[in-house]
Amino acid sequence: GRAITPNFYLDGQISFMKAEQNTNFSYSTGNVDTLIAVQQADQSVLVTPVYQFSNREISSQYSYGGLTLSGTYYFWSTPRRRFNFMATAGMQYLLNSQVEEKINGHWIPQRSESTEKLNYRFMIGAGYNWILKGGWEVMINPALTYYLRQSNTNELPYHMNQTTLGLNVMVSKSLGRN
Repeated sequence: GRAITPNFYLDGQISFMKAEQNTNFSYSTGNVDTLIAVQQADQSVLVTPVYQFSNREISSQYSYGGLTLSGTYYFWSTPRRRFNFMATAGMQYLLNSQVEEKINGHWIPQRSESTEKLNYRFMIGAGYNWILKGGWEVMINPALTYYLRQSNTNELPYHMNQTTLGLNVMVSKSLGRN
């Protein structure tokens, strides 16, 4: 990173992220499995369909590499703390993905090709920094992130949201600052 003014900093980052998801869900297949017939007091018959249910358990892992450029504006600074606004633009590339489905009690690897390997994102946030001894600093920053493309896979019955709300925690060391 580099200070552009005393309160405004530009940072470049290289990142690695690994996301894991385990999903277990039951759903109706839409096929009628059984019909339950009950005779009413007026001798009419009430027929109730019972739909067939299926259970699915899926485990997925994704590894991403990314490049990011951030601008951070600091305000209300004291020697031990400061507040910040941050805006970020970046890209991430899908390095590896693995999807498995549990079928008859055994994990079976599925074809794990994502439809989009490259994605771009924008993030805005506001946070708080603690300035520690030796040039160390801890930043806690709630942030809203928007991805330009929706992450879909052909194997999963769901997709990842394009908008996420998260909490960024960063520990940094300023060089040349004690």
